[in-house]
Amino acid sequence: MELSFIVVLMVASGLFVAWNTGANDAANCIGAAVGANIISFRKAAVLLGVCVFLGAILAGSEVMETTGSGMVITNPSAYEEYHGNPPSPETVETLRAAFPRERLPDAVVMLALLSAGLSVLMATLLGLPLSTSQCIVGAVAGAGIATVGFQAQFYQTSMLVRILGSWVVSPVLTLAVGFVAYRGLIEISKRVRAVLQWERVLALLVLLSSAFFAYSLGANAFGAGLGPLVMRFPEQRNVIAAVAGIVLALGAYTFGRRVTKTVGSSVARLDYAGALAAQLGAAIGLQVFSQWGVPVSSSQAIVGAVAGVGLVKGGSFINRRKVAQIFLSWVLSPAVAALLTALLHLMIFG
Repeated sequence: MELSFIVVLMVASGLFVAWNTGANDAANCIGAAVGANIISFRKAAVLLGVCVFLGAILAGSEVMETTGSGMVITNPSAYEEYHGNPPSPETVETLRAAFPRERLPDAVVMLALLSAGLSVLMATLLGLPLSTSQCIVGAVAGAGIATVGFQAQFYQTSMLVRILGSWVVSPVLTLAVGFVAYRGLIEISKRVRAVLQWERVLALLVLLSSAFFAYSLGANAFGAGLGPLVMRFPEQRNVIAAVAGIVLALGAYTFGRRVTKTVGSSVARLDYAGALAAQLGAAIGLQVFSQWGVPVSSSQAIVGAVAGVGLVKGGSFINRRKVAQIFLSWVLSPAVAALLTALLHLMIFG
């Protein structure tokens, strides 16, 4: 790995994103289990660190590629592949001037990662679950704006439309899965409670679903956060994921309690069956979009699933004010990250 001051800052910014992912997104994986008093916060932080790392290594390639190189067109061959015709001489000249190494410049990647990390940090300080994926997408889009402006031909607009569409579909999908799963678990509970030690079985299943959700987070949101770094240093993929996984666990352990409380108890109170339904709904949603290489919000996924559980219990169990605050943060976060990246680039490089 070539070392320079900018590269060191870029790697440090990537680890800053990982730390904030632990403080915010990763809390989504354990919020339901901790909120249901199934596992202590400290043990849950260790569990999610391991599972997130495995998800990034084993199933994060598609999303890494999307955030690393699948949004902004940086070279003539990518332009021709996407548009179906070779670029004009003027377009080639613009691409070579903006991207002399046929990729986003290191300084721009550093600013994008830093902006995404700062955006997530602000939400964490407010105790709001926010998506690293959304912030990374916004920051990479901002990086494109900083280098080639608003010229649509230099963006893979079909991918951006898919990503934006997924942010609408994802919480609706997980709400539906959470609702159906919780209704099903209630019916099962009625039939087997007298035969099995059902509460212990549910507690174990909740832990397993937490691990599954953490794995799914690694494949999607964590993969999205690592994408710009991994695409820059593809031969160091496993090393980057391992170090970032440790930093993520530290972020959850040191700074994730507030968001964990929001997810676990502020949106809707969860019993064991509710926690299991919410975790499964969110994990299934993330897995679906990970297979398509689309970075989605783990925060949207878990909040949607928790809301689905709350609907089974009755609308009065859902904290509408908290849901409204979370929804507002979802809308603002990618825009803030994009604007911050573009402004920082303008201030530093003119």
